[in-house]
Order: sequence, then structure tokens, then C-alpha cells
Amino acid sequence: MKKLIYLSLVSIFCSIYSSAQNDILTRKCSSKELEPNNCGYINSSGKIIIPFGKYTYCFTEKFDKMAIVSLKDKPGYYAIDRKENILFEVLGYDNAPDKLCEGLVRIKKDGKIGFANENGEIIIQPQFEAAMPFSKGYSAVCIGGTLAKDGEYDIRVNGKWGLINKNGGVVVKVIYEDLRNINGEIKVKENKIWKSISIE
Repeated sequence: MKKLIYLSLVSIFCSIYSSAQNDILTRKCSSKELEPNNCGYINSSGKIIIPFGKYTYCFTEKFDKMAIVSLKDKPGYYAIDRKENILFEVLGYDNAPDKLCEGLVRIKKDGKIGFANENGEIIIQPQFEAAMPFSKGYSAVCIGGTLAKDGEYDIRVNGKWGLINKNGGVVVKVIYEDLRNINGEIKVKENKIWKSISIE
């Protein structure tokens, strides 16, 4: 009988804990949303789970398994899990963290770029000098080259470009001077000439 009561209590506790973990948090800001040190997260009952000001800014509106925040002690954008462990650094783009495209976000480590999903799982390890957001299931990636200024942006020059799928598999060899994926139409630059290619 005692064993049955014990198992019932464990089951109830696990159910409550699981329910609390599955409760999606909502970003809440105390006044003007874009001011630093001003946002945190609340649960569906309105209880503050991550207090205002713990992070310089909270970018993710709905926090299920992963949220992107900026830390007070170092520059950049970082993904955290529900226990507030840092998962990885998120690539910065246009003065903000990269956004999910087709379920994947660009991440960076030691100057290399890879991809993670919305659950905070690294799907493609950082290994590229440059990578474009996924479009129609593919990302243009670059190995090698150097950064050069193009107006207010940095661009990668003299590297080799190719195309990967969402599993990180190479579908177009990383051998071209440049590559563009325009809504699924693939164009490559070879010997300074652009041409369209098909993916088998």
C-alpha cells in the first residue's frame, strides 16, 4: 500500500513538473520595450519566471524550449534553455540576432557558422565562413575567403560557395566563385560568368 501511495505521489510530482516545463513563457517588458534591462519572462499564470533586467534584452517573444537574449557581461546574442543554460551564440545580423528561417537559425563558434533549430538543438555544426538563411530547403555556404566592405555591410570575397540541405548534406559542391538561391532557383558564378543549375 505504501509503495502504491509513493508511486502515485511520484507520478503526480512528475506530471506537475512536466506541465510547468511545458508552460510557454511570454516576454514581458516593464515600460518601453526596446530599452535595455527592461524585459523578462512570465508564465501563463502571470508569475515572473525570469525577472526584468536579468538580461540586457530578451528577443524571443514566446519562450518554449529556447530564447535568444543578450547578456550583460559579453557582447553578442545567445540562446538559452528553460534552465537558463547558454546553448550557443546566435549570429548577429542587422543589429539584431538572426531569425529562424524554415525552422533553423544561424549560429557561430570560433568564427564559423552553423545552424540550430527552435528547440535549441545544433543541427549543422559551425564549419562555414559564411552561410545564408535557408530558402526552399537549401542554404548557400562559403568556405575560405576574406571579409570586405560593401557599403555598410561586410561581404565574403574569394571564398568557394556551394549549397547544403537541412541535414548539412552538400547538394552543390563548394567550388563556385559565388552562388545564389533565389526562391529555389540556383545560380552559380564560375569563371566570372553566372549560370543556372539544377539540383538532382
